[in-house]
Amino acid sequence: MAWLPSKDNSVTTDTKSALPSDSTVEKLNNLEVKSEDGSSVKFSSLVNDSAHPRVLTVFIRHFFCGFCESYIRALTKDLPPATLASLSPPTKLVLIGCGDPSLIASYKKRTACPYDLYADPTRATYDALGFANTLANTGKPDYADKSFASTVWSSFTTNLMAGSKIFSGGKTSQNGGELIWVDGKLTFIYRMASTVDHMSIPDLKKQLEA
Repeated sequence: MAWLPSKDNSVTTDTKSALPSDSTVEKLNNLEVKSEDGSSVKFSSLVNDSAHPRVLTVFIRHFFCGFCESYIRALTKDLPPATLASLSPPTKLVLIGCGDPSLIASYKKRTACPYDLYADPTRATYDALGFANTLANTGKPDYADKSFASTVWSSFTTNLMAGSKIFSGGKTSQNGGELIWVDGKLTFIYRMASTVDHMSIPDLKKQLEA
């Protein structure tokens, strides 16, 4: 059965990994995201790569979220591009955030991000996938490399340092998730149920080894 978002757009245990309908995926593939220079890129081009038959797309939250930054650092440590490319089938990781594309360069520098990163300030791709809008949290996640309070403070100071871009990071209640595509077909999805609920790295590795 195709997953349909509830009225409050929340995510439950039953709907975290429910694949969207074929028509929803078709709609998603026809949507566009923005590259670092602001140019439009069709979503389907991100998940169809002859050199990498399998693509992991990670939808992060706003560009000032310290917990998402911790997640990227954890991914970089355990699943760097070379490791992903050596898997069978060869795999690559693509990140998508919901802020302004003008923040991509500074975000990649701040996180030492080695992956391709795109922006969807309209959040149309997030809406299509039924990602939750909530500020609920469940405390420090396993992937966090700092204390909960330190990460929250880091998010706050990063936001302040953005200057004129302070309101360009993206909707703070928008959550994301992780998706796996094989030969352009969506085979797995994990929707965040809270602001600190990215899929654990060990569980993500298990999915890639399956």
